[in-house]
Amino acid sequence: MALKNEGEKEKASFKIYVDRERGSIDLRGDDLILSIAGGSRTIKQSYVVGFDKTCDMALNKVGVTMSFYDFFGNKETREFAMLENDYRVLKKILKK
Repeated sequence: MALKNEGEKEKASFKIYVDRERGSIDLRGDDLILSIAGGSRTIKQSYVVGFDKTCDMALNKVGVTMSFYDFFGNKETREFAMLENDYRVLKKILKK
């Protein structure tokens, strides 16, 4: 996890792993940018309704399920792996 403070808005970046590929979750102010497999998606942090640990994995990683609403009100879910310490920090930031 990398954490930077630029002016009033904090920035943070967390590495995630999906299907043997690496992605990231970046926090920019009130936005969360989910980047997986070459594509990225911007989500308001307030639209995230669930951020839950689903299983323990090798090498201090955990399985995570993140649920959120898109701009049209559709509920979506993404599953990925991330380091357990990053999971705890991000869960605390998102207050979920």
